[in-house]
Amino acid sequence: MSVPTPPRPLPTTRQQVIDELKEARRKNPRPQSPCITQTPGEIEAYYRNSEVGARAVVRQMHSGVLEYRLTAIESRNPASGRVYLLNEGGFYMKSGKNCHHPTGQKRLVTPTEAVLAWAAEYPRGAFGFVTYPKPDAQTGMIRWQLKESSGGQDG
Repeated sequence: MSVPTPPRPLPTTRQQVIDELKEARRKNPRPQSPCITQTPGEIEAYYRNSEVGARAVVRQMHSGVLEYRLTAIESRNPASGRVYLLNEGGFYMKSGKNCHHPTGQKRLVTPTEAVLAWAAEYPRGAFGFVTYPKPDAQTGMIRWQLKESSGGQDG
């Protein structure tokens, strides 16, 4: 008969709880979405230069579930900076935001191979993926913001 191991002691201070949570997060980071490194400039360039009928992808987050919807460009209005997608509505090319709900959880992303593969693997979406890059600890800026502020040079 084996002797059961005693449970680990519970943390006694708030700082111990915080330290344990940080350590657990460091050991088990949340997986990143395949579009996390796409910059607004890349997304705008793709949708400004794409023709009607070209592939388009909408990223939607709801209740912590990440979902990519594959669709096609239905029409474009470069003068107003809008692109209209089949069964998804209008989006601003520059920001990728939905025209009718700009503060909502739908955004345009570029249909890269990684995004398309993820969408095929998780057709109904998946829980727990990070969709925004972590800001730089010193400047508080995201990697692509740092690149743009330094004139395109990686710092």
